Amino acid sequence: MNASSDGSVRNDNQSDTNLTGKKEHSGFADFLFRALASGFGVGYIPVASGTFGTLWGIPLFLLLHLWDGGRLGPFSLGPIVYFGGTFIFILFSCWVSHRAESLFGEHDSGKVIIDEVAGILVGLSFFPVRWTWILAGFIAFRFFDIIKPFPIGMIDKRVGGGIGVVLDDLIAGVFANAVIWLAVFLWGVL
Repeated sequence: MNASSDGSVRNDNQSDTNLTGKKEHSGFADFLFRALASGFGVGYIPVASGTFGTLWGIPLFLLLHLWDGGRLGPFSLGPIVYFGGTFIFILFSCWVSHRAESLFGEHDSGKVIIDEVAGILVGLSFFPVRWTWILAGFIAFRFFDIIKPFPIGMIDKRVGGGIGVVLDDLIAGVFANAVIWLAVFLWGVL
């Protein structure tokens, strides 16, 4: 037993772990990471939190398209803004998801939806800002994110940390994007 500076007595065997052996977290930083990871609470919706979380990506998609970045000579900076913003958001998502794993005590918790936002940004890449394209991309992304065909399911199970949480959604976004573009080229839909 040791006396601390505030006069409380603490057993040397005590630590900042709870009864399940998981580290206790508290404070504003943890609250902020939970809020960011869960899409400000959307991840706590008991049914289809990933689907609702994916909807957070649509305003971000529109925002990245809204600012076209101006011009550099004959070149539009719009794609640089979109892909630069998406890349930064992916890195941010990995960081937040990594921290969220310890906060929620599980890998790829259903409460974490920031990975869906990153995935839909990839899924909507190269799409025009039209509701039919956005809806098709949304549906295709959710399909691949839920079904998790190879290699998405394998990555979801084998890759840990924040990168693992986000990577399977990024690949689902690539699959969704490819399927939509294939449909456009083959059948001229959308």
